[in-house]
Amino acid sequence: MKLDLTKTTFIIPIYIESQDRKTNLTITLSYLFKHLDTNVIVLEHDTVSKVPNILKELNLENKLTYIFSKNESGNDVFHRTKFLNQMLHCVKTPVVVNYDVDILLKPEVYLESQNKILSGSDLIYPYFWG
Repeated sequence: MKLDLTKTTFIIPIYIESQDRKTNLTITLSYLFKHLDTNVIVLEHDTVSKVPNILKELNLENKLTYIFSKNESGNDVFHRTKFLNQMLHCVKTPVVVNYDVDILLKPEVYLESQNKILSGSDLIYPYFWG
């Protein structure tokens, strides 16, 4: 049974510079959608889009919001805060998770964090619960 996190949006800005990063994104998306009924926004910044192939492999093309930010300069600078701010404009839920693909927590931790935010907390650092 999936946990109800429909009041939460995970925002994931990513630059896929290695196979490890691609693998981490694949694992993270699979995990989130297996365990949670939630919203996800992925913003990829690169010269060439790689995420749609991952979404197709996972059959997630219509289950999340995907934004491609073309890296016109071709340099490796990744302005994470800029992309997070762009993604925040797309969020329609009261709870937002600034997510990185290098971590997975128990599904219950996400639910507890959502509930704490909805109960009046401003910010949650859930790492000590994992």
